Amino acid sequence: MMDKLIKVIINPKSGWGRWVEQEIGVLRRCLRDAPYQAEFLVTKRRGEGEEIARRAVKEGAFMVVAIGGDGTINEVARGLIGSSTILGIIPKGSGNGFARSLGIPLTIRRACEVLVRGNTRRIDVGYLAGKPFFNTAGFGLDSAIGWEYNRKPRRFRGFLPYFIIGAKEFFVVKREEVKFQLPGDSFSRRTLLVTLANGREYGSGIVISPDADPSDGKLDLCMIDDIGLIEGLFYLPFLFSRRIDRTSAYHRFRISEAIIFRERPGPIHIDGDPEMAGEELSVRIEPGRLIVRVP
Repeated sequence: MMDKLIKVIINPKSGWGRWVEQEIGVLRRCLRDAPYQAEFLVTKRRGEGEEIARRAVKEGAFMVVAIGGDGTINEVARGLIGSSTILGIIPKGSGNGFARSLGIPLTIRRACEVLVRGNTRRIDVGYLAGKPFFNTAGFGLDSAIGWEYNRKPRRFRGFLPYFIIGAKEFFVVKREEVKFQLPGDSFSRRTLLVTLANGREYGSGIVISPDADPSDGKLDLCMIDDIGLIEGLFYLPFLFSRRIDRTSAYHRFRISEAIIFRERPGPIHIDGDPEMAGEELSVRIEPGRLIVRVP
């Protein structure tokens, strides 16, 4: 029987250093005895991962493996939506929120073992302003942090720079009166941030929706009220202890669709990658549209 074709897509800009040749060597050794015919491809520009993934589907690939952070995984997964090709993940980002939410190990050897011996799971695909996401998307403080974080040189990556930027943005981000139209309900709330959670966390252990399930056919619409510095410092540990849902400033709704109106255009984030969008934001979910390799 012929070996199954897998494409391994590598974003060399993810993470903290020059690691490509070393990691390819580890992967080759890990996959040596697996029934896979592996092809390694290194992306050179934004959007190339999706293009490679789409071609892999047409070629009948069994699996496409994304090596990188949440942004890289999003790019590759877009090309696999609705197909029978499996998404494999080797987390190599600075936060790795999607991998953490799915329980995928953060070391390359253990993540590679999941590729060889793991199970498959169908997960949902969320859409914010027409853009697909697989872990989290939203606007407010988190997108402002992402916008500033992505402007920094690659050497300034990791939790500490992210935390420093977050502390600064807490004071300068503009709070908004946001209107939510849900099926059968509508309300307004002044918010610090609004997150659509398919997975549990942003990354680095920051959990925004402790009970989120990427296979339940729902998105968790999470919001944190407009709070001041003292309250912000009080609530911060709850994000790391998976108890933010026990605080009075936090609100969550399980939804399948919504329309959100904010006061002005501005940044949103799609799986951590920031981009600009307008005042009106559509939200929807497509259940079970992506197959992922998991432990």
